[in-house]
Amino acid sequence: HRQNKTLMPLDAATWQQFADLGWLAVPFEEAHGGLGMGPLETMVLLEALGEGLIMAPYIATVVLGGGFLRRASAAQQAETIPALLEGKLQVAFAAEEYQRVFTLENTAMKADIQGSEVLLNGTKCCVMNGDQADQLVVLARTGGEPGDQDGLSLFLVDANADGVERVPHRTVDGRQGAEIRFHQVTLPEAARIGELNGGY
Repeated sequence: HRQNKTLMPLDAATWQQFADLGWLAVPFEEAHGGLGMGPLETMVLLEALGEGLIMAPYIATVVLGGGFLRRASAAQQAETIPALLEGKLQVAFAAEEYQRVFTLENTAMKADIQGSEVLLNGTKCCVMNGDQADQLVVLARTGGEPGDQDGLSLFLVDANADGVERVPHRTVDGRQGAEIRFHQVTLPEAARIGELNGGY
């Protein structure tokens, strides 16, 4: 039975149906407009999506992206969470680097603090949902050296900002991802999620 199934790409109308059914709101607190459920309910929903081989950006946007947004500033939450719950905003976590070898502390991409602004330069690879995301949560080094757990910070970046270049690619499981290049991308200091140098 399962061998006869094929991967089903997700279109915008179906993602909107996810929102209308309340699926995008499952793990968000009621104060944010969510359903206030937890990991168990999220797992049940993901099992159903897996059974149907639905290629939805649910983990990238709701689980990973939403997890970061729930720890963001009140201003960042107001700008993103309502749109996410309405199906109008998708998120991707840009962490992987070609030289990083799957350990966060080896992150080398620099975020230079220049007064009240942050300058991003570097490349992230294998960004799940990176081709479709509206917002990127970017892990970059604001201090220390590759190998240090301290000195990592997280930033919320508009995926269509000047200097952001996306190169889409197909992943081995049939989903879409992207290499994302940052060329002199300037952010306000308020784009940081959480404490400076405390991203790890």
